[in-house]
Amino acid sequence: MQQRAKFESIPRMSLPGRSESSITQKRTRQSGYTLIELVIVIALLGILSYSAAPSILPLLPIRREAAAYKVLADVRHARALSIATQIPHGILFEGDPAHRYSVFEQTSNNIILDPARPNIPMVVQLNSPPYAGVRLTSANFEGASVFRFGPTGAPQNMAGQDLSTIGSVVLSYAEADTIVRVLPITGRVEIQ
Repeated sequence: MQQRAKFESIPRMSLPGRSESSITQKRTRQSGYTLIELVIVIALLGILSYSAAPSILPLLPIRREAAAYKVLADVRHARALSIATQIPHGILFEGDPAHRYSVFEQTSNNIILDPARPNIPMVVQLNSPPYAGVRLTSANFEGASVFRFGPTGAPQNMAGQDLSTIGSVVLSYAEADTIVRVLPITGRVEIQ
């Protein structure tokens, strides 16, 4: 009790024109945020996230497009190998449930090695990273899901006859499709 009396006897300093009670009230008022301030901050965050959503949505088809460019590159690679080696190279597409394709030399049982990954067969799994979620919906090369390129680079069926119609591979992701087409005679490969 004596200690308390001791502190109470010490004179307190105050600012000119301000009472001690107004200083104490000011300190307690600044110790937290008001409900209005919190509501304004939450509203601003909502507006910012709503305006940012349209810029994020276009990123969804990137996986499908990346898979389409991978198919395009591998089909072109098979064609280039056929021309360079004068040995037919082709691609076997497997849809549901596998969603993969493989590049082969002469027959679909003779899968070539991947030039990007030494000693690993060139089999591309579309439903795993980095293409997770991409489905190989269909592949149609005059009724077959396999084709090859002849020594001149023309697409052929497995019997060695040149294809007379456009071949296509359909890749799906997020309710949208991308089509990779192989043109007859020239073997030109394009994305539609």
